[in-house]
Amino acid sequence: MEKRAWVVVYDIGDHRSRHRVARVLRTVGFHIQRSTFYIQSMSQREIQALISRLEKHINRKTDRLFVYPVEELEHAEGYLIKPWETFII
Repeated sequence: MEKRAWVVVYDIGDHRSRHRVARVLRTVGFHIQRSTFYIQSMSQREIQALISRLEKHINRKTDRLFVYPVEELEHAEGYLIKPWETFII
């Protein structure tokens, strides 16, 4: 099964739920903005399983979760939370 890159964006009102979603996403991707994660390589089946995990933490009436397939990055630079640690994808 073909793997590809994904961007996950969310808008979650409840503080606890938002942190739970972020905690799950940190296990599979890079936290690139406040409510945005980049997942470097995941199959369609794996992303569906991830969405199912995330849906357990969101309120379907008030929260939003968007998952977009994207082209893999050839090169990206940035800084992690600790400013002395640099990462390159």
